[in-house]
Amino acid sequence: MLADTLNVDIEWVAFGKVGGNVQTLHETLIPKVKDLVKASDDSRPAKVDAVVVMCGLNDWKVALLNGQTPTDFRKKLESLAAVLHAEFGQDCHVVFPAIPVYWTTAFPQPMRAFVLKLCDVWDVQKEKLAAQSRLLRERMRIQSLVPGRAALEETDPEDGGAAASTPAGMIDFVTVPRITAETVRHRVSGIQASMLSHEGPGDDEIALSDLPFSLMAADGVHPNEDGYHIWADHIGNQLSTILKCDHRLSVADTGDLDDGEEKSV
Repeated sequence: MLADTLNVDIEWVAFGKVGGNVQTLHETLIPKVKDLVKASDDSRPAKVDAVVVMCGLNDWKVALLNGQTPTDFRKKLESLAAVLHAEFGQDCHVVFPAIPVYWTTAFPQPMRAFVLKLCDVWDVQKEKLAAQSRLLRERMRIQSLVPGRAALEETDPEDGGAAASTPAGMIDFVTVPRITAETVRHRVSGIQASMLSHEGPGDDEIALSDLPFSLMAADGVHPNEDGYHIWADHIGNQLSTILKCDHRLSVADTGDLDDGEEKSV
């Protein structure tokens, strides 16, 4: 889907760690990333346009046990992104998607409400880091267009106004997927999709209870094949928009357009 949207050849390489949090991903993912770079053909070094990091669920479990704060989580995300940028370059997009915990069927109320709120707090840290990264990159881009302009120092209000350590590398956030009639049509027949009720007047979002299929595995915590398919499509759509926008900005800055250019992920 992403390859068709961008009209390029794409190669995905997936790494995973069962029960991993940001710290364990940092410890296990980075060595694998370095091995990937070393294993690439010397005549054509590995070019990575985006790294999608799925994390957060196991991190707030750690927080409950060890007292980690949301700010601590954001700093660990920042550190992981910095290492990835050091390996793949500042123009590589490090993408942190939000986790669709509202799909879960494992927790009864009031525990469900608590889990959803806790996950939202952690996902907000991803969003804040991406927003800070975008602001810094935009300021740097503007400065590059004004010769002699003094560098603007970015500050972090959550850290007492101290200078922010967010690097200039690209960090992006992907929202949780919304389940709409259009989403369902990709998984079931049009007749079934047309029979689904909506959550509210004028709202095309569909209640999970109205879905003619389940999104969750038997444990009620992890998505099943349908759930992962919908989530992957959503991430792919937003990633394609991010990469297209990145390409347009590059063309605007350089004034150059190469019809034969290819982008890989």
